[in-house]
Amino acid sequence: MARFPAWILIAFLAAASGPKEEDFTSIFDGKTLEGWHASNEPGHASGCSWSVQDGAIEGVQESPGEWGILTTAKKYGDFELRLEVKTEWPFDAGVIVRSSPEGHGYEVLIRSRDDGDVGGIAGSRVGKFHAAAKDWKKSWKKDGWNELRIAVRGEKPEIHTFLNGTSMADLRGEVKDPRVGATGHVALKIHAAEECFNQRVCFRNVRISEIK
Repeated sequence: MARFPAWILIAFLAAASGPKEEDFTSIFDGKTLEGWHASNEPGHASGCSWSVQDGAIEGVQESPGEWGILTTAKKYGDFELRLEVKTEWPFDAGVIVRSSPEGHGYEVLIRSRDDGDVGGIAGSRVGKFHAAAKDWKKSWKKDGWNELRIAVRGEKPEIHTFLNGTSMADLRGEVKDPRVGATGHVALKIHAAEECFNQRVCFRNVRISEIK
């Protein structure tokens, strides 16, 4: 039987059980983008549009090869984030946690394509690390909504992801970058990938439980 370091076992068990549903607060009202804003840094805000369609946040890459982020106004430290996501195929998106306003942080990948990765963890504009998701295609619903859970704990931090209830990836923070701290924004991201042009990604039921 394999033996794991205590911090992995404790964190995994905590993430697997997670907070109760009543402990979560919605950070998207299903009608407006109140509490969210597109980044204004040249090079990405102008290339993607964000709107609310049918109770979901819809992101579209309107300029070929451009990327964009939509961030929360509020910063968060330790938390579990739950949301539902649906993409057209193929697509390349993500959710950044502990994000700076410019999109520096830890990214949970939503690369829904043949050679993609949904639920893996990588650096967004920082570092060169990648904790790949495990067998994500077995859990991903190509034509439907998918629940993504992201647990973030600790200053470094430790990050655990789940796709439709199945564990995907674990990462213990490795980035030492002044732009990534113990707190940060939650950001929705569209990558500057050719397959994203005029394609859509949708997010709904976005809710968070902060861990004190």
